[in-house]
Amino acid sequence: MTISRFKSYINGLWLRHTIMLASLLFGSHQSFSQQDVLFYFAAPEISSGEGDTPINLKLLSYSNPATVTITQPANGAFTPIIVNLAANSVSNVNLTPFLASVESPSANSVNNNGIKIVSTSEITAYYELTNGSNKEIFSLKGQKALGTNFYTPFQKNWNNAVTAPATFSSIDIVASVNNTTVAITPKTAITGHAANVTFSVVLNEGETYSARDMNVTALSSLAGSIVSSNQPVSVTLFSGALSNTGCTSSMGDQITPTDFLGKNFVLQKGNSNDDKLYILGTQNNTAITITNSGVTNTVIS
Repeated sequence: MTISRFKSYINGLWLRHTIMLASLLFGSHQSFSQQDVLFYFAAPEISSGEGDTPINLKLLSYSNPATVTITQPANGAFTPIIVNLAANSVSNVNLTPFLASVESPSANSVNNNGIKIVSTSEITAYYELTNGSNKEIFSLKGQKALGTNFYTPFQKNWNNAVTAPATFSSIDIVASVNNTTVAITPKTAITGHAANVTFSVVLNEGETYSARDMNVTALSSLAGSIVSSNQPVSVTLFSGALSNTGCTSSMGDQITPTDFLGKNFVLQKGNSNDDKLYILGTQNNTAITITNSGVTNTVIS
């Protein structure tokens, strides 16, 4: 696949999303992947009943060739994958054979499925689900995804469908440093923990923790949950099977920490008549102005 076709393909998938999730966390940069030499990613558990294969890593090089090494630092049984990229090229790494060790295996436990990608030159990386009826792209943000303070935006309109195995919404966290203490304050009850009660877990590099909301109703939402840590972590948000007029789809992305808070955003409407914009405030009494066909002013907390 040529670079121009690859980029058109990525842009097309983004435009087909029917939900627009925005918060004051994403900053003014595009929500596409970053060019970087280091990436960490916590892959969520996608229900096989919704469609969880195939899964791939898409790697894109630029003006310099790159040697890319994919590892799981906490999983000694995982054999590193080495990809040699020529300059200005694209490589597809099929992770489907490693599905059991890549996706988060359980909630409310420390697991070893975190992915680390190291490159000798700057690349772009995507984690991609390309099931025939269930497609999603997680754009990896590189070192801009690593931080110590996160607020989590989620939608509150569509329910998760009932699937077998069960699906859910989740916050998946991976540590980049050993002995990382992560404090989590969920805004709704999750597996093993009550809403609005802070708890902590300790993770080593490559270890993950999945905070899962098993209630499928949209009224039960992880929106506004807080993740903080004493060492940099990466955070993935996920909803397993959002249902809209009978159609269901998995949706998620890797978010950025509060280091990239922003005040000004330009959003491009998708092709759907059902697009929605969600704004998450991180401070009380935040004044918001939305300019579209008219001007809306409001204050959120």
